[in-house]
Amino acid sequence: MTAFRGIITLKHIFVLAFCVGISATLANALQWRDCGSEATIFNVFVSSCEDQSTCPMKKGSNVSLVVWFEPNKQITKATASMRGIMAGVPLPFPLQNPDGCKDSGLKCPLVGYESYNYTNSVYMHENYPTVKLLVEWELRDQNGDVIWCILVPAKIIN
Repeated sequence: MTAFRGIITLKHIFVLAFCVGISATLANALQWRDCGSEATIFNVFVSSCEDQSTCPMKKGSNVSLVVWFEPNKQITKATASMRGIMAGVPLPFPLQNPDGCKDSGLKCPLVGYESYNYTNSVYMHENYPTVKLLVEWELRDQNGDVIWCILVPAKIIN
């Protein structure tokens, strides 16, 4: 049992080193914040945020998200959502694919304490207001419990 635990620890070190390497390679200055994750989040990448602390989300384009994470339990179903928070009011953004187990880089069931990369995108409609906001992305499990939740400062631009 101890030897097996050592392999898991070594694996975690390799995963963390990989994520740190990816972070350095992407040079992403994204200032995301955890908002109640049960999983361990290693890194977050948002396509429109290279080298910027506030994500410019251009109207008429897709914004992609990648979250490298490790759940703390088995996940049989995952549902994603995204909200824009303006003046403390959460407003939903429709995701092109809310099923976290389909076309997202994940294949359910997810095994606890294994590393995964989740990907999704959202279309920024031309009729969205030009505004600064907090974007909240989350992934919930089969029981409605939060797997991970992140907050990203953003601005919708023309």
